[in-house]
Amino acid sequence: MLSVQYPGRQDRGAEKCAEAISELADEIGPQLSKWTDVPLALLGHGMGAIVAFELARQLELSASAPVVLFVSGSVAPHKHRQSHVHLLDDNGIVDELRELSGGDLVDAVDRDLISANMDAIRGDYKSIGTYSYGPGPTLSCPIVALAGDSDTTVTLSDVRAWNELSTGEFEFQIFPGGSYVISDSEREFADAVFDRLVLRAAP
Repeated sequence: MLSVQYPGRQDRGAEKCAEAISELADEIGPQLSKWTDVPLALLGHGMGAIVAFELARQLELSASAPVVLFVSGSVAPHKHRQSHVHLLDDNGIVDELRELSGGDLVDAVDRDLISANMDAIRGDYKSIGTYSYGPGPTLSCPIVALAGDSDTTVTLSDVRAWNELSTGEFEFQIFPGGSYVISDSEREFADAVFDRLVLRAAP
């Protein structure tokens, strides 16, 4: 399993934060070139789902399409609506985070820690807020869309719209949880992903 560490975080804290989805996809793509000889599945949650989609389109062009694309808690790219949260002051962004998490998560985090990571948080909001779906190849890989039944940030119809972006199979599964369904239903979520990976790996 490979995980992606965005610039401006943890061990990459000294690097400039990305401010566009394309920056992230363009950086990740070349790093995967050494893995194109094995089946590759992509999974992204929230903004990461859009990054994974753009990365899948790059792989499609290089004839190395992923075996499956998992997208979680995200509106389909062509239904995405731009926002200007990144233009708010720090307190405004914290309010947005509180609304996104229902308050509990943000209120439990030390405000100094949030302030120390504000550049990365603002960069994320700018990346997703200014994203614009553009022309590109239609995917051939299956798409599995996952969503929380109480997610107030995306509608279920906007998640189902991922079905329009690939000629491959489409699956849609709903779990108990909100915008952080990946942790709200952690065990069920992980089992669903694992089961589908095993299915794709079967001869």
